[in-house]
Amino acid sequence: MTVLTDLEDLAKQLDGLPFFATIGYFDGVHLGHRALAEQTALQASEHGYASVIITLDHHPQEVLRPDLPPPDCLMSLQNKLRILGQLPGDAILLLRFTRELAAETPEQFLRPLIEIGLKGLVLGYDNRFGRREPHVTLRQFDDRIRSQGVSVHRISRVFVGDEGVSSTAIRACIRSGDFEKAARMLGRPYSFVGDVVSGSQIGRTLSYPTANIRPIDPHLVMPEDGIFVSEVKVGEYVYPAMAYYGCRPTIAPDLEHQLEAFLFGYSGSLYGRQVEIAFRSFLRQDIAFATREELAQQLVRDEAATKAYFADHALVLR
Repeated sequence: MTVLTDLEDLAKQLDGLPFFATIGYFDGVHLGHRALAEQTALQASEHGYASVIITLDHHPQEVLRPDLPPPDCLMSLQNKLRILGQLPGDAILLLRFTRELAAETPEQFLRPLIEIGLKGLVLGYDNRFGRREPHVTLRQFDDRIRSQGVSVHRISRVFVGDEGVSSTAIRACIRSGDFEKAARMLGRPYSFVGDVVSGSQIGRTLSYPTANIRPIDPHLVMPEDGIFVSEVKVGEYVYPAMAYYGCRPTIAPDLEHQLEAFLFGYSGSLYGRQVEIAFRSFLRQDIAFATREELAQQLVRDEAATKAYFADHALVLR
């Protein structure tokens, strides 16, 4: 799917064809977001129109509240656009989020889209856009959109079990190490791309040489300290792995957290390369061992547990 950053380019891409659209930040591109894209494409197809996904380049809080720390996110912009591009649709419109854009009324926001052919919107069960107007009910908001000649279709909330799918719920799962539940809500394991950087090479002395992975986006949500079943994609190949995230309390306590992964079946150097790591399951918490020998013995048990996991679970990164 083509990613466009300008309304003029979108108009050229659509070549006069009317369109339906969905709008959101889409952090994580979870099952709820996928349902929006699918329903938008379905509604558009029924009318013979195109379908467009409209998203933002920054989280609104980054722009509106620069005094606060940047919010944790589930994916980098690059990864978000990649996953959105795999969904049904004809184009992605990536908007630069500014204070000026945030101050626009829904009518002001929609006007240029209507001028190039917007006919309908597919929105989440509670989604709004435009400047904050807490006194306006959701029904009033939808009526204002319809008054502009744009239809509104809202989809119901998507549930996994008895819990509603949301980016907030997924972030909570990842922080607590419940990667299986996060994966069910995302529709895929939680993963991100990182650069392999040089480390202290302590893992080599324990017979577990690890790749030190630095996420390309420093604001990604991370789990609590511990050992995890994971998998790592290097180029076109995917390897089962066990990963560590923490401050290495047994070896050399560090002020900064490190993410390291030992790839089963891989040989060679990864320094300077980009890899994708996916978290599959929580193995154990990070603890300080009395000796290196005790740590080495535990790593052997961690390896056995990781291999047992992959005896029953396939690799999923593509």
